[in-house]
Amino acid sequence: YKVEFKVRGKKTSETTITKKNVYVVVVLDKSGSMICDSTIDSYAYSTYNEAKEASYDYDWWGNRTYFYGEPTSYKAADNSTIYCSHPKKEVNGSIPASGLLKNKWESAVNGAVNFSSTLLQKIDTAKVSVVTFASDSSSASAWSTQALTASSFGHPVGATNLSGAIDVAQNKLASVNDSTADKIMVIIGDGAPTVPSNRPVNAAYNAATNAKNAGTKIYSIGYEVASGSEAENVLKEIANDDVVNNGVV
Repeated sequence: YKVEFKVRGKKTSETTITKKNVYVVVVLDKSGSMICDSTIDSYAYSTYNEAKEASYDYDWWGNRTYFYGEPTSYKAADNSTIYCSHPKKEVNGSIPASGLLKNKWESAVNGAVNFSSTLLQKIDTAKVSVVTFASDSSSASAWSTQALTASSFGHPVGATNLSGAIDVAQNKLASVNDSTADKIMVIIGDGAPTVPSNRPVNAAYNAATNAKNAGTKIYSIGYEVASGSEAENVLKEIANDDVVNNGVV
């Protein structure tokens, strides 16, 4: 069988898997930078008031000095509304009207949904689970032979706890009592880990190493990751060495 890992606008990775039980955990980054452009100082908040406060400049004493503009709202597939604070940095000589990255988030989610659908169509012994992560990691969903949906991934807000998500995904794979099964983790993210506060990158490396030592194959897909960035280096490091194209572009 051939399985294609696809996210719109990104390169494709392929691997050949023999017909045996296949368990795949899709691990998706739902930190705030997946929906709001932090490179121009636009950040994700769960409430309008928080986003509006972040759209002001303040003086040394905490008084408001300048209001950049209204936040931009976004309603996710799980019906949660997220607010991007107004950008504060200029792009080509002017400050953008919004920091919302709707296409980025929706493309990543749709890519994960399409991957799960293709996987289950091509491999009749496959089962899929999902783990999402921001400041914290979600629990792994139950194993399923049904394709994931957009609402499976919640809504983007918070920091980047990659190590926690890898640990949760690995625990889910380790719970499978089948020594002959293929166990795979597909990690989709856009930034370097920021949680825990003490050496988060090392924590991610350690979590990935533990998973790979246990026999898990890890694929990483960097979504809108700058070439040569720390995020790119992290995503390459956590993937298996024998993965020809780990999707980081």
